Amino acid sequence: MLDPFTAISLASTIVQFVDSGSKLIKESSELYHSAGGPLSVNAELEKITINLKEVTEKLENPSQTDTRLTHNTKETEALRNLAESYSEVADELLTVLDDLKVKGTDRQWQSFRQALRSSQKKDKISKIEKKLDRLQKMLNTRLIVMMSDQQSSVISSLKCLDEGNNSRMIQLKTEIIDVVQHTKHDISEVDSSKLLNSLASMTREGKTSELNRSVLTSLCFESMTVRRSTAAEAHAKTFEWIYEDGDHQAAKIDPRPRMRFTNWLKSDNGVYWICGKAGSGKSTLMKYLCKNHQTMNARELWAGSDNLITASYFFWNAGLPMQKSQQGLLQSLLHEVLYEVFFFVDGLDEYDGDHEEIIRILKSFADSPRIKVCTSSRPWNVFVDAFGQTRERKLLLEDLTKEDIRCYVKDLLDKHEKFVHLKVVDNCYSELVQEIVDTARGVFLWVFLVVRSLRRRLKEADDIMDLQRRLRLLPADLETYFQHMLDSIEGCYQEQSAQIFLIAANAYRPVSVVTYSMLDIRTPDFALKAEIRPFNQDQITALQEKTCKRINARCKDLLEVHRIPKGEFPVLEVDFIHRTARDFLQTKDINDVLRSRVSDYFNPRIFLCEALLVQVKGINSVDDINTLVTEMTRYACAIENRDGFSVIELLDELDRVMIANGTRSGHAWRLNYNGFNSHISWAPVAPQSIEVGFLEFTVQAFLTLYVAHKLNSLPGSMVQRSRASLLLYFSSLRLNGRACVGKGLLDMVYMLLEHGADVNDILYRDGESAWTSHLSAVKELDNVPLYEYLYRLIEQFILHGADANAKVSLGIGKKMKVCEILRERFSGADAEQLERLMAERRQPGLLQRLGWR
Repeated sequence: MLDPFTAISLASTIVQFVDSGSKLIKESSELYHSAGGPLSVNAELEKITINLKEVTEKLENPSQTDTRLTHNTKETEALRNLAESYSEVADELLTVLDDLKVKGTDRQWQSFRQALRSSQKKDKISKIEKKLDRLQKMLNTRLIVMMSDQQSSVISSLKCLDEGNNSRMIQLKTEIIDVVQHTKHDISEVDSSKLLNSLASMTREGKTSELNRSVLTSLCFESMTVRRSTAAEAHAKTFEWIYEDGDHQAAKIDPRPRMRFTNWLKSDNGVYWICGKAGSGKSTLMKYLCKNHQTMNARELWAGSDNLITASYFFWNAGLPMQKSQQGLLQSLLHEVLYEVFFFVDGLDEYDGDHEEIIRILKSFADSPRIKVCTSSRPWNVFVDAFGQTRERKLLLEDLTKEDIRCYVKDLLDKHEKFVHLKVVDNCYSELVQEIVDTARGVFLWVFLVVRSLRRRLKEADDIMDLQRRLRLLPADLETYFQHMLDSIEGCYQEQSAQIFLIAANAYRPVSVVTYSMLDIRTPDFALKAEIRPFNQDQITALQEKTCKRINARCKDLLEVHRIPKGEFPVLEVDFIHRTARDFLQTKDINDVLRSRVSDYFNPRIFLCEALLVQVKGINSVDDINTLVTEMTRYACAIENRDGFSVIELLDELDRVMIANGTRSGHAWRLNYNGFNSHISWAPVAPQSIEVGFLEFTVQAFLTLYVAHKLNSLPGSMVQRSRASLLLYFSSLRLNGRACVGKGLLDMVYMLLEHGADVNDILYRDGESAWTSHLSAVKELDNVPLYEYLYRLIEQFILHGADANAKVSLGIGKKMKVCEILRERFSGADAEQLERLMAERRQPGLLQRLGWR
């Protein structure tokens, strides 16, 4: 089965064959009149033979350079049938060609000329010519269908290409149709050169575009644009000041300093830094700048005629690891650009790593004369030192937004019907607005929360004086205001709100509304008792609507709901209104308050495992199931690490559910073996995959206590040792997949070694042992924070008899010695220590291992 562009390539090969075949027939006749003798004839015929054989090989192996399999289509199947017919004609032509070659000296020359005269040869060539003519017409029909039918796979593929390539492909499609439609009855009428060029160009550009799309898909990750999409939109008429030049007339009236942002956009390179205190609106401003047409106009003046692409990335410390990591930043930016770059990077203070490292990366970007970087963060010392030394390339946001806040407050209050009435009867409304502006001190988040609270009080018939009194009672800083919001939750809602806050504070990422809805049905063993039965859209919608109202009523604006399109249904997720809210709820004092409001038996991590298990039972999408299972096992791992026990019953139930799902869908736990990207996932049969078990998956998930429990339940120590040896091999996958490793990997390896795992057993493909598999992964890792963990890992293998003479495979035909890898990966003193340890513990012979010597 061929993909569309391989099919076009095949069509091009067929056209090439027709062209070569036609030339053969024509040139064979011309050679009859040649005066060059047998050597000249043989040279010409040999040249035609080589060309024809190359084309014939392409016909016989149409996808030899493209091994992808796609759904079969009518046009690709018809082309394959045509290729088979052309192959038969090719064999006939090659036979005739061989007969025409001169087998001797000048004396045989006359025999060759006589052969051309023979009616037998003429008849054969005439029949071949007619076959070529008939097949050419069939090919023309196929090409027209492929290029015209809106349902064809080629046209479908064209629609998927990016706009620039698509226009070029449409032009090529038109050229191909034009050539074949001008061919009437004679194959000699085909402009083969033009047709071949068009087909070759379409194949080349189509496959290049598909490759680009494949690369972009590999760079994409689920949460890549979530933070940018959920950041608040700028209020009307706010932030417009940032585009005013420093010498603008408005600067004489407005005392705010001009930050020369537009000047930097138009001419300068390097980094422009937007700093501001928590809640001052940095992310909102960055989103505004990314989308504003004035940014685009100014940057075009800087770029000139060059093709400039704007890329943005918004760090989010409360989100998934990829939303706060260097890898997430680089994948997101690369996904958006691949051309020329204008980077917007928001929230450097939310980066979960070494801030000096992320600063170094951004500065290295900005060193290029063709790259600009606009970034934002809180005014921490590390960022002040890096970006705050050039006045023209920085701004302090809270010093510049006073008029924006005034505009926002007036607009929001004026939109409330009762406030409009109060303005008419009480001229103190401007004092209220001014008091909010002055108290805010540039913190937009505080303003947002306060104005929302005051608007609610208007429903209680408060007048402006009442609103002013309420305003003066509200805390002026965010953390104290959050405390005030928490204390104001009604008594009847305190337990439920505390459960919700504890779940949010302990979650690794924003939690779906469906997950929170499980609080209403939570009973002992509710996840174990739930049936394996698909949800339906009505169930999902009803659950989400009800739970959204409960969260809004019980959580006092500290959490908010976002709609995220993904999977079978659009998902509503609950996230913190701001990072400061998350930081507040995660403090020890607040956690103690929340714990005091719930029962002693409520564990937010166990609840998350239970709720996710219920959803695994009700979801059909394989992608969604993989996501839910990964999240569930991550919380199960957190329970092992923080609470000291394993949720064995829930994990056993997950195993049972996945077996049932596999029976229905044909999926299973599979090791997708792809060198240094090997990993285990729930997937269908694939060429490079091997079916494994749930226990292997839990090794990959670092569920050490659960794996130990399953090993202990096996009969006999020999069985335990054999199983532990195999599982030890799989623990290297977390290194191979470049996942975040450390204590979890060490704990798993220690436990498996304690259960008797043999580090040198050859257990899997390519003759690898757990020892050599870990070594090959360690060689590829260059991660300074993991250095200590990797050293301790290798040390444990050596202490348990690792073979010092093993050869480590690093690819086809490439092997390294153990000592070579140790010297390359570790410092001189550490490598020497490991080699010394290995020398002291040389693996004993078989008799010694059996205790006979």
